[in-house]
Amino acid sequence: MEPRFHIEVGRYCTFPANLQATLKKAALASVHAIPKSVAHKKLRHAGPYTLNLALVGEKRIRSLNKTFRGKDVATDVLSFSRLEGDEPMPGPLFDVGDVVICPTVAKKNAKAKEYVKELRTLTVHGVLHLFGYDHEQTPQEARKMERLQAKILETLN
Repeated sequence: MEPRFHIEVGRYCTFPANLQATLKKAALASVHAIPKSVAHKKLRHAGPYTLNLALVGEKRIRSLNKTFRGKDVATDVLSFSRLEGDEPMPGPLFDVGDVVICPTVAKKNAKAKEYVKELRTLTVHGVLHLFGYDHEQTPQEARKMERLQAKILETLN
């Protein structure tokens, strides 16, 4: 049986309804595309699970990036996984983590791509990070993450 997920959108901010639906769909497609071996290792509890998506401004994401990654620059997406510890977050749902996106930086990075498509890409990218995928570790890890991200995005187009 597949784990049940609740995607919480806008816990820290408000989203337009159409954007909520788009990003929620991207997040759900991402968690359901995680290989069963990875999901089984990371999701050690019966669930259900929750995953949080938030949009923040440049000032806030820069502060988070500096605090948690030591990089004093605004970035497009940050992920804060809660799957690494031994104990789940207390509450009725096990909290997988937060994906924090800065729409301003996303819009700058979108270039020829559509803005909403860029936000969808960042959502998928952030969710993969929650499950331990890390393109900054090794070239092999980067390729593995890129392939899975491309596969997920293809299903969303």
